[in-house]
Amino acid sequence: DGVYLIGPIAFSPDRDLVAVQEAIGKIRIFSLHTGKTVAVLAGHLRYITSLNFTLDGTLLISSSADGTIRFWGINP
Repeated sequence: DGVYLIGPIAFSPDRDLVAVQEAIGKIRIFSLHTGKTVAVLAGHLRYITSLNFTLDGTLLISSSADGTIRFWGINP
């Protein structure tokens, strides 16, 4: 159907949210309990190299091969 990238994955501390690289430079966050998309984040110019939620689950931190690090506010 489509092209899927294998890359980093991160689970929120409460294990409800999962963040994955959806496309080059794009991150999708969805709820494991509902299966619904919570957010689609775009801003990196190259592939994502790491994803991590903060301990309180309010931020997702991503880094990219473009040399940037981004902090994304999470409001499920």
